[in-house]
Amino acid sequence: MSSSSMAAAAKQWSADWIWAAGDRTPVNAQMCFRKSFELEEDSGWTKAMLAVTADSRYQVYLNGTELGTGPVRSMPHAWYYDEYDVRHLLRAGKNNIAVRVAHFGHSNYQYIEHEAGLLVQLELLGGAVERVIASDESWSCSIHPGYKRQTVKRNVNLGWMEAYDASAAWQGDWTKPEFAEESWTQAVKIAAGGSGPWGELRPRDILPMQNTFVEPQRIVSKQAVRPEGMVLSLNLREALYPGRRDANANIFSAYLAVELIVQEEMEGVISFPHPSWNGVYGNFAIGGQAYSVHPDSRTVEVSLLPGRQLFLMRLFGIHDDLFVHLEFRFPGELAFGHPFPDKVAPDQAQQVSPFVVFGPFETIVPAADGIRPVYGGLEGDSGLDANLPEMLAIGVCTSAEALAQYAEKAIQVPAEYVYRDEHIYSLMRNKKVLQRYPVLRGDEVLLHATPDAAQLERPDTGDMEIIVDFGTIHAGFLEFELEAQAGTVIDWYGFESMPGGVIEFTEGLNNSVRYICREGRQSYRSINRMGFRYLMMTVRGQKQPISVYGIRMVKNAYPVSGAGQFRCSDDQLTEIWRISRHTHHLCMEDTFVDCPTFEQVYWLGDANTSMLINYQLFGSYELVRHCLELAADSAAQSKLIPALMPTDWQASIPFWTFNWIIAVQQYTEHTGDTSLAAKLYPSIKQTVAVYESFINEEGLFDISSWNLLDWAELDISNKGVVTAQQGLLAYCFQLACRLAEHADAAEDGLHYEAVRSRLLAAMNRHLWDEERKAFIDGISRETGRSTTFSMQTHVLLHTHNALSEETRPWVERQLLSPPEHWVKIGSPFMSFYLFQVYSELGQTQRILDTMRKEWGMMLRHGSTTCWETFPGFYKTRLTRSYAQGWSAAPAYAAAKYVLGLQLMEPAYRTIAVVPPQETDLTWAEGSVPTPAGLIEIAWTREAGSRRLTIQVPAGVKVNLEALDPAWDAEVTVRQG
Repeated sequence: MSSSSMAAAAKQWSADWIWAAGDRTPVNAQMCFRKSFELEEDSGWTKAMLAVTADSRYQVYLNGTELGTGPVRSMPHAWYYDEYDVRHLLRAGKNNIAVRVAHFGHSNYQYIEHEAGLLVQLELLGGAVERVIASDESWSCSIHPGYKRQTVKRNVNLGWMEAYDASAAWQGDWTKPEFAEESWTQAVKIAAGGSGPWGELRPRDILPMQNTFVEPQRIVSKQAVRPEGMVLSLNLREALYPGRRDANANIFSAYLAVELIVQEEMEGVISFPHPSWNGVYGNFAIGGQAYSVHPDSRTVEVSLLPGRQLFLMRLFGIHDDLFVHLEFRFPGELAFGHPFPDKVAPDQAQQVSPFVVFGPFETIVPAADGIRPVYGGLEGDSGLDANLPEMLAIGVCTSAEALAQYAEKAIQVPAEYVYRDEHIYSLMRNKKVLQRYPVLRGDEVLLHATPDAAQLERPDTGDMEIIVDFGTIHAGFLEFELEAQAGTVIDWYGFESMPGGVIEFTEGLNNSVRYICREGRQSYRSINRMGFRYLMMTVRGQKQPISVYGIRMVKNAYPVSGAGQFRCSDDQLTEIWRISRHTHHLCMEDTFVDCPTFEQVYWLGDANTSMLINYQLFGSYELVRHCLELAADSAAQSKLIPALMPTDWQASIPFWTFNWIIAVQQYTEHTGDTSLAAKLYPSIKQTVAVYESFINEEGLFDISSWNLLDWAELDISNKGVVTAQQGLLAYCFQLACRLAEHADAAEDGLHYEAVRSRLLAAMNRHLWDEERKAFIDGISRETGRSTTFSMQTHVLLHTHNALSEETRPWVERQLLSPPEHWVKIGSPFMSFYLFQVYSELGQTQRILDTMRKEWGMMLRHGSTTCWETFPGFYKTRLTRSYAQGWSAAPAYAAAKYVLGLQLMEPAYRTIAVVPPQETDLTWAEGSVPTPAGLIEIAWTREAGSRRLTIQVPAGVKVNLEALDPAWDAEVTVRQG
């Protein structure tokens, strides 16, 4: 991609937005576009730039060569485009531009549903006659026949699972000029470029993602397996909420009904693979026999009698998606019948499934406005009425005959929205191992792309399953080459961890690809970006041996250098720094994201710590700026600023919004660039004004929102006052004073200072417990003062300048020696702030000890990345996400607290270096990137000496006033 892509000048478009005729918001559509054009031998053009964007995502080719993918995550009113230098790919004669556009059709946590469209403009410049090849109605288009549109999702966060039928796809490379466009149609114009729903477009302002190849390192297991039972997946969206495409939480009441047809009495299990936020389920009755579903296990033992029995499931509560996944594991045959077959017209019999729904009887639409119940009543109460007469009446029906009186109110679930055995997560979980095979030397050909193929013989019974280990978690695209018989199904499932050799399936994530083979040798690269360390390959319907010529990941990562480095006298701490660096890099995409596998979501609060870590490791200032601007753009979704973006899932976390304001100030400090603060100040001014409106008459910040601080058992209400948020908001008003100066609005500072003073005074007056000499965690509007005191509250008040001269000594004493009843730190995220407290109190050794204990435990379990939580938060697993950006705190601590680098002036114009005085380390060395260049620091206490060497680029001053005179310090300035 050309560096001009990062320019800010507005582009002049002669191209049109185009799409196929018909549906403007198709669901899970892979639409392909082509345009052929002729070029003469000596055209004289010196420059050829291809600009492209699409809704939702594109993959663009020129003459069969892939140029790239995009666009970056965008808000609907602030859409981005990319630009590629393609002069070297053009040739005399026939040329072709080919673009595959994926339109999601549903919002997820990276995209807000919009209209489908493609915009392409190739400019040939510098010749005697300049030429433009632009998207218009002369372009050809066709839906890609290989990709299955009606399928399940990976989860609501990521969107659709990839299912590809190679035997149905075009034969030949459709991206090359010579491809024959049989049955393709002409595109239609939607809008002129630079107009339409997307408005004026923005050039990409960050680097393009970089692809490298990674091969698996070992074969973990090889065995024959057989799925146990079946899984039915029902997409209830169109039945319950026709035409609704958003990702907002669904708070509703309804019933799902079907008749179970049983041949003989049998016992078995009905289970639901995902929690309620990613799968709809509820208590159910079979033939009047009631069964309760526990939210942790979601597995119910069931007895079935011969005949037809009514299955009636109550859907009642909060669900982020509208898929029902029903796992049936019974020893005998189980079939499904329509409760009211006489109500199905003969000509509709093939279009409807046997399932029907009743409702929704009631719907609550959540909104992140600070007033209505947050996240549909995140505090546990959905707010739904469980005693609606119609719902109660239907709920007591024990047979289809009894239910028939309500048949006119039944809504058919179309057959196209019911899928059997397509939810690969369930198939991989629920299986019986039939035979285990030893992994032999000859099998290891599978690990490498060589001319020799690994032969997968057909097992005597069942399906062949192989698990390979890539050595660490990566994120990217699955790629493989094999030779197989047409119709052979290969299911791929990626996961992150196998503690003790046992697979930890990531609950709530169907991290899968289904590939149906055509005849012969073939290769495929997935289009969905996936994260995993381990990859499970299961071959279904195999009739002949399969030759596998290679399996690999196309690692897709944000480009970085090795500028930030660290080593020390403790090998364990050095390794902890390495896994922290790797974890942070995994969580760099077109934004900072929480994790590479489970969600890949830009959470605003997580990103703040990621930005600080990035300053120490890579100095990707353009990515930081891009993320901060995207947050301001998202105010269109909620004036409180959404907790994650871009999405229309309604959730705000005040701590996350406050972290955005704090991050703008930190960006200014680390880069010296005040233009961003000036640009975003109007948004920041509006945001703090909105939050100020929730300060009550007592001066307390009282809001209905997702009041998250940490994954810990804090008595904090989502409707009321949170002490830490009181202090954080006061700090944001303090920062607003500084940011106002960059926007020539210093006069606003007087008001901000007054609000800050009011907030802190009220906090000390109402939230301080004089007997305990500590702050309570908050006040609930419903239950009053909180019952807990916590490390979290006091750490955040300490790190955000919210303590008075009177309260500070008491707080610091207890932070260093917490009372037994205080809630302990629950996550690596909160440890980031705890480390800051320890450093400010001269307790660097505690930082090192905590890293050894908590992150050392991750190493002990064989992890190569940093976990989302410490063990204990999840009852049945070590953690949920094994690579979490907010957990890379040791990478930040190494530079700031161990090397001792302190930022004294913006952009590192002046620094101080103060190695820790009392630790068990004997030496440490490393480097940190800055806008001026690399700063290198090394110190040693070996052999009784104290020697410090500092190398800085020209223009960086080193202030040694705070350095203990016992240190022998040498400063070198690199010139040029």
